Amino acid sequence: MKVERSMKRTICGTIFPVAWDKNNNVVGIVIDPPDQDGYLIDQNKKGKELLAYIRREVKISGTMMREDERGDLIFKVKEYSLIT
Repeated sequence: MKVERSMKRTICGTIFPVAWDKNNNVVGIVIDPPDQDGYLIDQNKKGKELLAYIRREVKISGTMMREDERGDLIFKVKEYSLIT
């Protein structure tokens, strides 16, 4: 699926780790909505804040930016909130 830079979306789902550094710290996360495939989270300022919410359900708003070299979609978070 080709992604345009201006594709704004709001997604609800659970945050899961997908990448770790050599010290076993989480450095990459994905949001996994219940009804579709997950999206990698861009590690901008807001994206890095979500590292504190592993396995928590969140609502994020932002822009679908691009596909990585494996074809995974990358989401740039503009704002988020926890779902309780």
